[in-house]
Amino acid sequence: MLKVTTLVAIFSSLSLLALGTDGVVCVLMTFPVAVPLALLGGIIAHWVNTAIRSSGRSRGVAVALFPPLWLAMAVEPSVIGPPDLQAVSSVVEIKADATRVWRNVVAFPPINASVGLVFRLGIAYPTSATISGEGVGAIRRCNFSTGAFVEPITRWLPGHELAFSVVASPPPMTETSFYSNLKVPHLSHTFESERGRFLLTATDHGTVLLEGTTWYRQRLWPQFYWNGVADLVIHKIHERVLGHIKRSAERS
Repeated sequence: MLKVTTLVAIFSSLSLLALGTDGVVCVLMTFPVAVPLALLGGIIAHWVNTAIRSSGRSRGVAVALFPPLWLAMAVEPSVIGPPDLQAVSSVVEIKADATRVWRNVVAFPPINASVGLVFRLGIAYPTSATISGEGVGAIRRCNFSTGAFVEPITRWLPGHELAFSVVASPPPMTETSFYSNLKVPHLSHTFESERGRFLLTATDHGTVLLEGTTWYRQRLWPQFYWNGVADLVIHKIHERVLGHIKRSAERS
């Protein structure tokens, strides 16, 4: 029974790829969740079927279980409520003064560092940043491989802190698929970056600690699994940006 259930999960995943319903990376990331759930469903179905056979009751009893299940699935989003706001922070130490670091935080030229494995799989990665204006209300654009985050500045303390909200964001990834330019609905509403901040702290030995923080919400279940995936990806994004700022500030 367990072998059959596992094969069904694999076949279903391959069907999603063949029909162009989802991409390779998303299916692989879902597999650690999908297989245990499929096995649990197979165990429950086997238990119900065994109970019906031993009691001699009609299989209609099992069929009667489906309407409550569908109802539970329909009301689940309203019962669970909106996802919690998550925060991810990363820090790098820079051997430069706060003025030089600040200039590279506000805007920076194209990142020439190699693209890591996570991003080669299709995850969106930062490429450059520009800004229009100065101070609170200025519009910063952090350009990614899939588009740009539009970030109105909400806090502007030169040499100390730059904070912003996010009013527009690009797709979080480019799907790997048999079909070109595959667009899947879940990429447009499951992950939302709400705001961000750069915090500069001068140390006693003449360096600057630069901390980057991203606040986000994601709507995939189970939360603990997908929050872990999101945290890992955001840390990688932070490393790419903070590393570039570090190299640019120390070089200049």
